[in-house]
Amino acid sequence: MPGLFTRACLAGDCCASFWEELQAGMPRGVGHVAIYSRSDGVVSWRACLAPGAELVEVQSSHCGMALNADVYRVVANSLAAFRRRDARRAVTPLRSAA
Repeated sequence: MPGLFTRACLAGDCCASFWEELQAGMPRGVGHVAIYSRSDGVVSWRACLAPGAELVEVQSSHCGMALNADVYRVVANSLAAFRRRDARRAVTPLRSAA
């Protein structure tokens, strides 16, 4: 796709809504986890400390995260926790307005 990885795409109108949504943060009620490694070697671990996220440190290189069992364990446990949380919300009775 011509122009996809150009500076114009990065800072141009085509990506404006992406950058706005990224700066807005996660919507209320949406759980999220930031998995980081101090030994990443590519991305500073401090850049991964997302506000409001559950922060989980793993021992891994940057590329190694795609194959790291601990990363997959964190993802699986987080998804299960989010599912349990959502299930509890679904069965919680609404409070009466009276």
